[in-house]
Amino acid sequence: MSYGDLDFTQHLQYIEEAALKNFERLDVPSEIIKEPGFSAPISKEVKFMPDLMSEPESQVKLGMTFLCNEMA
Repeated sequence: MSYGDLDFTQHLQYIEEAALKNFERLDVPSEIIKEPGFSAPISKEVKFMPDLMSEPESQVKLGMTFLCNEMA
């Protein structure tokens, strides 16, 4: 993990020298498979266990996901 205002080139060089150079490179398929689209939005409600350190009535959890492939 990294954060902050870093020189990205030096950071990647450090990762290569400190870790990646110890592994053999594998060529693996990396094609991006187009996901099928949906004809309408999908909504799902899931119940979660409340945080035990605060009042359950004051807690809200929300997650949103977007499928951003272009439609053909």
